[in-house]
Amino acid sequence: MHRHLFAIPAIILAAAPVAAQTGVTTLLFGFDSARLTAEHEPLIDAAVADFRATGATAISIVGHADSVGAPEYNRALSQRRAEAVSAALLRRGVPQDALVTAWRGEEDPATMTADGVREPLNRRVVISIAEAETAPAPVAPVAAVEEVNRFRLIVAPFGAYNNQPGDDSYFAGLNATASYDLTPNLVISAEQAGFYSIGSDDEGFGGRTAAGLDLQIDQLGGVLPYVGANVGYTYIDGSADGGLFVGPELGLRMGGFEVKVAYDIYVDENDRDIEDGVLSLTLGYGLRF
Repeated sequence: MHRHLFAIPAIILAAAPVAAQTGVTTLLFGFDSARLTAEHEPLIDAAVADFRATGATAISIVGHADSVGAPEYNRALSQRRAEAVSAALLRRGVPQDALVTAWRGEEDPATMTADGVREPLNRRVVISIAEAETAPAPVAPVAAVEEVNRFRLIVAPFGAYNNQPGDDSYFAGLNATASYDLTPNLVISAEQAGFYSIGSDDEGFGGRTAAGLDLQIDQLGGVLPYVGANVGYTYIDGSADGGLFVGPELGLRMGGFEVKVAYDIYVDENDRDIEDGVLSLTLGYGLRF
């Protein structure tokens, strides 16, 4: 059978069987979203049941997007959709080596439209189950899949306000961030900033070293918001205090550009309360490799 799912409302459509396949399931997504909802769960469960009942050797997962936005953006969005479904299948016990995952962006639409049209049928992930006696063939050839690089390097201006009791100051310098996408939504990072402390009783150079973990939220019109947490150490010459810190951060990624705000709460200074932390801002352009 052939299943379709709209997240809201849920609509199931019938279609003709596919040759040499026990079933094809199509999950339809909300606009600019890769988030699985409760309405997707029964169809994913049914696909897993088909896989187990037929002794299938492979499950093909192919992500797609509509034509709203840049092609590169839509390829990345279709990748996130495909990987979200693959992760759901893995959680249900489907072996890793049985999954064949690919993504096509806005290419190969279910329904042809003009560029920039929001077409629900094109915002989809197709799950295809191959029969045990049939040699599995990926829905999308590997050569046609464009990998999205997971490493990212950003060098950006760094500015901060140090609300140190009795000796507040400003930091100005540069910050370098290296990050890696563990999943489409989870990112780890390492940062190093160098700056000059301005306005303190005794000005001087300093640095900030931090490690972070961020949760990326679904893209909204080409903007990818995220929230996360940092832990690190600040060291400063002069009268400004540094030390061990923890704290939250939030930011926006727009293509290669990124803006981030972080708040460092010092945990090894007895005279600094939560409100006596350092508020920092970075704005830069990242390169993926």
